[in-house]
Amino acid sequence: QETRELEAIERSRSRALEVLLLVSDLLPDDAHVRAIRMGSEGWEIDGYARDAAALVPLFEEHPQFEDVRFRSATTRAQLGGRTFESFSLALRHVPTP
Repeated sequence: QETRELEAIERSRSRALEVLLLVSDLLPDDAHVRAIRMGSEGWEIDGYARDAAALVPLFEEHPQFEDVRFRSATTRAQLGGRTFESFSLALRHVPTP
């Protein structure tokens, strides 16, 4: 039983690293992540981007993500003389077999 539990922990770690890599690859260069969390319902990503509305379709088009949605309304902020929109996304990761 201990071996099975350790294997489950290892699989969970591998999935987390896979999700972090996918998120890093998918987010545009102008996006800034403030927080990323894995919860019982999936993943939550908070941050800023020049066009936050474009993020949902970006993640929805990827075969390893589903149920992508905003958790709250976006707001605009001036950062370094440029306008960014806050975002708070929720999504579920679908691991590859």
